[in-house]
Amino acid sequence: MDGSGRAGEDPEEAGVVGGGVDDLADRVERFAPDVAAHAKDRLRLVDHDDEETAGSGHNFVVENGWLFKLWAGKKVRLANFHLTVDSQKLRKDEGHVKGRMLDLTLHREWESHPITLSAEEFLSGRLKRKILEAAGPGAILYGSLKDLRIATQELSGVSIPETSVTTSIGFTEDGCYLSRNMLITPNGIIAHPAMEVDLSEGGFSQRIGLLHPDASILSRLGKHLLEDFLNLKGREVMYPLMGHIALAPFTSVTKDLFGKGKAALHLQGSSGGGKTFLGILAMNFFGDFDDRFVSWSSTANAIESEGWFFRDSLYFVDDYKARVAELHAVTRILQNHADGHGRARLRSNARISEPRYIRGLLLSTGEDFVSDVESITGRTILLRVEPEKNLQAGSRCWQNRSVYSMFLPGLIQMVLSKADWKQYCRQFVDEKIQALSSETLGLSNGLRIASNWALNWLGFELFLACLVCLGVIDDVKSVQMSVEYEEVARRHLQRQASEMQSESSVSVMFRILGQKLAAGTISISGLRGSTFDRGKVVGVAKDSENLVQVYPDILLETLSSHFKAVGQKLPFTKNALRDALAQEGLIEKASNGRWTRQVRSIAGRRFQVWEFEAGQFQARCEGA
Repeated sequence: MDGSGRAGEDPEEAGVVGGGVDDLADRVERFAPDVAAHAKDRLRLVDHDDEETAGSGHNFVVENGWLFKLWAGKKVRLANFHLTVDSQKLRKDEGHVKGRMLDLTLHREWESHPITLSAEEFLSGRLKRKILEAAGPGAILYGSLKDLRIATQELSGVSIPETSVTTSIGFTEDGCYLSRNMLITPNGIIAHPAMEVDLSEGGFSQRIGLLHPDASILSRLGKHLLEDFLNLKGREVMYPLMGHIALAPFTSVTKDLFGKGKAALHLQGSSGGGKTFLGILAMNFFGDFDDRFVSWSSTANAIESEGWFFRDSLYFVDDYKARVAELHAVTRILQNHADGHGRARLRSNARISEPRYIRGLLLSTGEDFVSDVESITGRTILLRVEPEKNLQAGSRCWQNRSVYSMFLPGLIQMVLSKADWKQYCRQFVDEKIQALSSETLGLSNGLRIASNWALNWLGFELFLACLVCLGVIDDVKSVQMSVEYEEVARRHLQRQASEMQSESSVSVMFRILGQKLAAGTISISGLRGSTFDRGKVVGVAKDSENLVQVYPDILLETLSSHFKAVGQKLPFTKNALRDALAQEGLIEKASNGRWTRQVRSIAGRRFQVWEFEAGQFQARCEGA
C-alpha cells in the first residue's frame, strides 16, 4: 500500500512519511476486535505480550528508538522513530499571544534531529513534511499521523519548558523601548534583555539592530551628524528628514498621545539626485540596510506585510514610478499607514489572516509622486531633492554609517529619563499646530497638514535636545536651529498651499493623462514617436494635420475613474475643463466656431472631439 489515502479519508491522517503500511487496521477496529487482530497479524505487526516496557500507563511505548502503540495487549508498530517536545515558545505581538512555537527532537536508534514548527503546523499535515526535511526518507511512519501526535504529547509530559518571544519591536506596555538586542528603559540601557525578539517571518526587517551607545563615539557621531549629515542637502530637505528619523522610534507613542495619523515623507527628484543615498543613510540609523530595502514595484500586500515588522522604526520604500505603482494600491498603503489599520485577507486554507499595515514611519523616494489626490497630500510630507551634491560630506557619511545606529538608543534613553516627557511632547505639538495652522487656512485637510509638520518638528526638537545632551551644541544654538526649522516648515506649507490653490483643471488633466499614458492603461492611437499605443483609446493622432483628437466623454470618464479609485469626485465638469483648455489656447475651434468638432469613424459613427496641436499635447503629457 502506498499510504496516499483513499476516498473518505482525512489526508492529514493517511499514514506514511517515507513508505510503510497505512491505518487499515485502525479502521477495521471499529467493527470487530477479532477481525482487527487478524488484520494486524496479516500486516506483520509485532506482538510482545510478555515484555515489560517503560512508559506503562500510557498508550504508547518506545523500544530501541521505535514507537509502538499499545492495543489489545499488543504493541503495534507505529514508526521507526519517536518525537519529543523539548521546549515551547509563546509568540507575542504588542503583548498579545499570537501563536506557539514547538522545539521537537526526532529520535532514531542511532541519531537525533531537531525540528522547529508552529503549533498549527504540528496539528496539520505539515508535520510529515517537517519530519521528512529533518531526517530524510528513512524516517517511516507506519501508522496514522494522529497517533504520532498523541504519542509525542504523551511521551513529552506536561512539564515542557516555556519561554516567550515577541514579533514586535518598539515601545512596550511598561513604557520601555525593545530592540533586537537591547531594552531601553528610563534608568538605562539593558543589553541582551530576557525577552527575545523574533523577526524571522519578515525579510528586510531582520537587518534591524541598534548598537549599544559608546560614550567615546557618541559625541563625535553627534558632531558628524551636525556638520556632515545635515549638510548633504539644503535645510529644506535635511531638517525635515532628520525630524522624520528621530520621530520614527516614537511612532506608536505619538499616535496614542495625539490620536492623529502619521505622515509619510517622500523625497522627490530626478534620477541620480541622491534620493536613494539619503534613504540608505536614514535606514542605517536603525540597522545595516545597505542596498536592502523595498521597492514600490512590489505588490501592496508585500509592502505592507514587510512594513508590519518595522514597528517604531523607519521603513524605506524606494523608487516610486507612476507607470509601475497602481494609484489605488498607493492610496491604500498610505491611508493604512496613516490611520494604523489594515485589511484582513482570506488565506488559501479559508482562514482570515491578521490585517497588516506599515507599523513604522514610512520614508519614500521617487522621480514623481501622486500630488493631485487629497487623501495622499494630507498624509504625506513632500520634499523636492535638488541634484546638487556635497561630495565631501557624502563620503564622510558613507564611511561613518556603520555607527549611525548607535545614535538613536542614546536619544530614546534621554527622552525616557524625563518623567514628564509625554506631557512635554503633547504640549510641544499642540503649540506648533497652532503656530503653523495659519499657513494652511482654507485648505482641504489644512489641520492634518499642519499636524504632520508639527510632529516632524517634534522629532527635530528631540534630535537637537540630544545634541545638547552630548555637548555638541549649546542651548543658544539649539534655539537658533529650531527657528530655522520653523522657517523651513513655513516655506514648505506656503508652497504647498500655493500649489493646491493654483492648480488648474488643465494641469490635473495633463498630469493624469501623462501618468496613464506612460503606464499603458490608456492610449492615443497613432501618435508618432510615442509609446502611447496600449490601453483604452481616448483619442487619435492625425499626422497629416498635426492634430490630436481627444474624445471628451471618454477623457472625462478616465479622469472620473482616477478620482473615484481614491474615494473622491472629479473636481470639475466637462464644460469647465473645455473652457479652461480654450482659455489657454490648447484646443482648436471647429469651422462652425465651436470648441467641439464632430468627426466620422471609418464605420460611419459620429464622434465629438477636442482638437489639440500634436506637439504641444505630447509635450504637456510627458512633462506633467
